Amino acid sequence: MNIANLISDVPKDELVDFLCELAEKNESVASMLVARFANIDGKAELSGIKTEVNQIIRGNGDRHGFISYHASYRFEKEMYSYMQNIFPSLISAGKNWTAFEALCFIFLKLSEPIDIDDSNGTIGNISCDIMNFWEQTINSMTDAERKKARSWFEKNMHNEKIIDYMQEYLFDAYIDFFTDEESLHAQIKFIDFFLEDTDGDSARDIFSVRYECERYAEARIHCMEKLNLPESEILSFTEKYLEFDNICYLAVEKCLASKDYEKAEKLLDNLILANQNLPGIVHKAKEKLLEIYKSTENKEKIAQTLRWLLLNERRFEIDLYNEYKSHFSKKDWSEEVEKLISEKENSEFAEAIFVEEKIYDRLFLSVKKSHERWKSFYKLEEYREILSKNYARELVQMFKESLESSVKQASSRPQYAELAEHLENLAKIPGGKEVAVSVREEWLLAYKNRPAMKDELSRARL
Repeated sequence: MNIANLISDVPKDELVDFLCELAEKNESVASMLVARFANIDGKAELSGIKTEVNQIIRGNGDRHGFISYHASYRFEKEMYSYMQNIFPSLISAGKNWTAFEALCFIFLKLSEPIDIDDSNGTIGNISCDIMNFWEQTINSMTDAERKKARSWFEKNMHNEKIIDYMQEYLFDAYIDFFTDEESLHAQIKFIDFFLEDTDGDSARDIFSVRYECERYAEARIHCMEKLNLPESEILSFTEKYLEFDNICYLAVEKCLASKDYEKAEKLLDNLILANQNLPGIVHKAKEKLLEIYKSTENKEKIAQTLRWLLLNERRFEIDLYNEYKSHFSKKDWSEEVEKLISEKENSEFAEAIFVEEKIYDRLFLSVKKSHERWKSFYKLEEYREILSKNYARELVQMFKESLESSVKQASSRPQYAELAEHLENLAKIPGGKEVAVSVREEWLLAYKNRPAMKDELSRARL
């Protein structure tokens, strides 16, 4: 059905009566009508919006004003619904400055911060909605309004009353939503004012300062690129901040685009040197270097970097291992394996190598050593299938010892269920079924007053 045709056929008086009736029953409809058609003073309209926002905040708090975890869902939903109703209507009516001021008010209210359990990210979600409406509003503004709005962001970017993570939304909006030439020059001027305070190395040693410095410097580079400033000027600025990985990678990508691999490698080496205490940055730089070495077919450095990455990954990476292995002859690899093991002795890394190279005698000794210390099931379960063929008797004994140790600590149904699962895995080892059955019978007798344990053990498939 065509709604426009339907409405055009309705007599005006009936349509007015219907809208009035609808507005009385639904505050959202009333708000939209006021925002879209009311010819009232902007200050008065803004005052009304502030009142409604405050009512939403108060209405979702308890008698102390606290918005609980569960109430936060309702609060987010109501705020989203209100903004969806009011701001498109304001923008459509050309009331851009009223819309902007209202959005700023809501943002600042959230930044106070309000007393809320924000475990589900309510504040961040509402802030994202504000960002969307800010963009729509700013894009609809006159040049004079946009300049005035830009000044508001510059004034509040370092407002100490606004919590730090909320300031990031302001900065992103400032950079993303003001893209005309005048704004880009203003952004560069504003960023330079901030960066002047971080020129000293000691200031950049503070994590929060370092983080902001990198964000501001990266934003300035993008502003310069948008303004099509000379490449030499952009490069001159970039070189002041190459200690920051994001800035360094911008320079590296330019080098790679011009196939200046030597300079790209040097930039990454210096980045690693400047950030030796930041393993994440070092690791990422090593991965980038590996890409460069592969492009230049530098086999020696490829092998060296693969080795570093292999030894410094959080967990054993089989693809890296096989790629590194491919650089060796069979004889040389045997020697290299021993070196790798010696550098990661008594670790899961070494055990992974034992598995890959089928060195099962040393794998068993490592598992046994861990068992003697911890009586844990972790490694017994991990390597049960591999070791069962040659070390079944020993594994059965270790399982039994771990079970005897664990049952003393068990006191809940989940723990009993876990013990039953370990009994099932013990039964899968050659010679283990008889032991598993025997252990279960002993427990049923010894712990006959624990119905939950009896229930879980009876479910074990032995």
